[in-house]
Amino acid sequence: MSNIKKFRKIRKKLKGLHSFVFLVFLTANACAGWQEGLDALHSGDYEAAFEEFEVLAEQGDAAAQNNLGILYSQGDGVPQNYKEAFRWFSLAAEQGILAAQYRLGLMHSKGEGVPQDYKKRLGGTCLLLNRDMLEHNSM
Repeated sequence: MSNIKKFRKIRKKLKGLHSFVFLVFLTANACAGWQEGLDALHSGDYEAAFEEFEVLAEQGDAAAQNNLGILYSQGDGVPQNYKEAFRWFSLAAEQGILAAQYRLGLMHSKGEGVPQDYKKRLGGTCLLLNRDMLEHNSM
């Protein structure tokens, strides 16, 4: 094997290694942000929790999106904003977060950030019950 072929083979392996190291770094960084957000939340530092979860939520983390919805709906760390809460709960619910689906139903029943709609509230509750029954029956 020529030196050029050996060099190309080594370079190709290093390129894969760089991608792997980058993914490990991103995963570790996301976990660190999540833990920092939880620590801030538990200590009552809602502004810091919001900052940590916001980064993760914008990257598509469904649990962080749900947490932002909670912070916005309660006005913890940010001004209370039901429309923003609804937006974040919707994103989390689309990814299967049951708590977000439940909170969307509550928002519909109370008319928080959306027009009051008991049918949508009932639909969300039925969806949760059906999923719960499916999970229970699959065990």
